[in-house]
Amino acid sequence: MTLESLMNKSIHAIFEYLSTDDVLRAFYGLNTCLNVLIYDHIENRNGLFQCISKPLFDKICIEYLPKNQHRIRSLHLSDNNNSPQHIECFLDNNFHLRDFTQLRSLTLKYIHNDNTLIRIMSEFSHLPSLAKLKLCQFHIPNHPQHQMKFVNRIWNLPKLAHVTLNIIPEYKCCFPVPTVISSSIEHLFITGVYFASTQMDDLFRSTPRLQSLLVEMTCENSIKPYSVVLPSLNHLHITIHSGEKDTIKKLLGNLPNLNTLKIETFNFCLNGNDWEKIIDKHLLKLKQFEFKMEDNFSAGSIINTEMTQLLDTFRSQFWIDTHQWFVQFDLFETDDYSLYTLPYAFEDFSRLPILSKSTCPDDYKYFHAYDCVTNLLSPLLSHGNKSQFHFHNLHQLSIKCPVYQSGWSFISNLNYLHVLSLYWYDGGKSVCSLLQSIIDRAPKLKSLRLLNSPSARSQMTSFQYKSSSIRQLDLQPLGDWYDKQECEILRRSPLGLQCETLCIRVENRACIFDIVYTMTNLRSLNVRSRDDTWKEKMTSDDDELLVWLKKCLPSTCTITRDTLSQSRHIRLWIR
Repeated sequence: MTLESLMNKSIHAIFEYLSTDDVLRAFYGLNTCLNVLIYDHIENRNGLFQCISKPLFDKICIEYLPKNQHRIRSLHLSDNNNSPQHIECFLDNNFHLRDFTQLRSLTLKYIHNDNTLIRIMSEFSHLPSLAKLKLCQFHIPNHPQHQMKFVNRIWNLPKLAHVTLNIIPEYKCCFPVPTVISSSIEHLFITGVYFASTQMDDLFRSTPRLQSLLVEMTCENSIKPYSVVLPSLNHLHITIHSGEKDTIKKLLGNLPNLNTLKIETFNFCLNGNDWEKIIDKHLLKLKQFEFKMEDNFSAGSIINTEMTQLLDTFRSQFWIDTHQWFVQFDLFETDDYSLYTLPYAFEDFSRLPILSKSTCPDDYKYFHAYDCVTNLLSPLLSHGNKSQFHFHNLHQLSIKCPVYQSGWSFISNLNYLHVLSLYWYDGGKSVCSLLQSIIDRAPKLKSLRLLNSPSARSQMTSFQYKSSSIRQLDLQPLGDWYDKQECEILRRSPLGLQCETLCIRVENRACIFDIVYTMTNLRSLNVRSRDDTWKEKMTSDDDELLVWLKKCLPSTCTITRDTLSQSRHIRLWIR
């Protein structure tokens, strides 16, 4: 039996077991029928260039794309640590987004260069069929005119329905509302920046067909009521900083058809009576309500009394009988607290409390109450009863050392863990054995990050860990640098032999040269060198280390400096 004799469905099933890289390398170009199936498969995998090697990227740009630009409906480009300079390489191959005439979906991640963003923005007006735009982890200058031009170009796209903007500003700032009206945007998700409460009217006015909205807001003192009623909006996820009860009332009062509300508040808290009045008066169609409110007790507070009084406002017939919305109160060591609905509805969980109380009945099943948590931060506290906390769906786990065996009872499943970050790792024997046991329980673990460790040598014990899945290492000692001998030990270690992405600080440029030529599976390298003489505002032509690396390393390597990052490290896309 030959591959061509199989049904298309069977061939697609085979492709599902392979990466896009492997599919293209093994099957592209064998015949026209297979090429069509590969194209369909890539479309269903969120687009071309998703998780791809440098040689295959070059091959696609030379052999595949020039013949198929008119067929591509989805593009996914990412300038992350696995494929540095990916987006710039694509543009430098003389490709223009305007030439992808059937483009429906565009995803761009980790844009590290202001000029690259400007080049992409200039193409927006030539994408009349674009329906979905996702820009993640991109830098944008804090210039109001530049930002306004940026959002207006997006709002002007005639068929754009889904917009996701995950912005990394120079500093947390208020973002401008577009001055044009979009007749197509229905789903809008913006994070990293916030809108002032006084801007929400303008945002609703410029996006009158909104059905789903995720946004951050900060409250400003204003007696001005909200005037724009938005009947189309039925899903709202909003984070409010330093808010006021009246502002929330005014905002939600203009959303009469809201059926799903997910809200986070910081530095203030509404009690159960407040929420009951708002919902009964303004949100008659609300079916799903999830919140997390964080605040702190004032000095001199009788904490137990105030905690009981607050919880009692969530024990009425409205909460317990009518809706069966249960809440939990978590108290922390610093007398601040978190109040949230159960099941817990948010991805991040940052710390375990010293005391917890809830409105749940005695037979409430806590075992799945935290299934939404995918990112757990430094959870290992030894005091308090943690029996109600169980985490089964973690994708990222961050731990501060030292760690203790007794702190792991609430983490029952690491089958989905992708990233493990260790802070203040000291290489002690007890830590090593425990961490190897964590790695053994995490079959999908891809990335190991050792951050803020005392020295490079303390991290070296981790090189002997064994894992069939780890491919990314982030080694960032506090005040130390890896020398030639330590880099050689890394290269020969089990994790070093299979490493594909490496972030490291080295003693000198010779170490960079050795790493590139001796770590044969390494695809990309983010590196700082102690002998780097780079200075602020230096051009690439004057960047002595960059010039030296381009001269000494193969011409197929893409070598750039990330001038937007604080460390100004060198980024290499090798193979």
